[in-house]
Amino acid sequence: MSARRPPSLVPTIALFVLISCGSGWAQESPLVLTPERTKAAFAWGLTAPEKDLEQYELHSDVSWLVNFDTPWLRVAQFARATKIQRHDASEDDIPAAVAAPEVHIYAHAQRSGDSEKSGMRLPDVEYLSIFRPREDRPDEIILPLSIQTFIRRVPQRDVFTSRTLIARSARGTFPASAFRAGNRLRIVFGGGASDTVLIPETLLASIR
Repeated sequence: MSARRPPSLVPTIALFVLISCGSGWAQESPLVLTPERTKAAFAWGLTAPEKDLEQYELHSDVSWLVNFDTPWLRVAQFARATKIQRHDASEDDIPAAVAAPEVHIYAHAQRSGDSEKSGMRLPDVEYLSIFRPREDRPDEIILPLSIQTFIRRVPQRDVFTSRTLIARSARGTFPASAFRAGNRLRIVFGGGASDTVLIPETLLASIR
């Protein structure tokens, strides 16, 4: 895995990141866990259906997709893992990184029926950032707190006869305050191509 941060962006937006991602703004995010919500997330994770513990989907395209998790979901996953491993754990045992006020965004290549028929090349994901729109000025750019890229085997429908496909994925860690309705996630692919995905209000209303 490797960390990447385009050097040309850092000087121009470092001040914005320091100001906009401060604790005052983060505390306003509904994704941030209070002690009560942390306890509730842990209890829910012990009994929730397995499907409900999967990452949330932000967007699915022909040859790539974006998933993410929240502090609530990570705490619930931690609770389920301790139950499976038969560890006698409680919310007091939750690692700080699991409950941190952060959203982890994952961008992967995927092989769909359309991309398979067209012979479309699977994209490598190189970088993630979030744009916050402004009416009277250019969009503000929120850099990830950290970015990791890694090689991943791309799932396929026919795992026995299909050749193995791999592509570079990326995981970006962002302050929960950046994951707001109306903001846009920007995905940079290998070769310099990019795309953006809107963070919709309907999605935020349906997650924890």
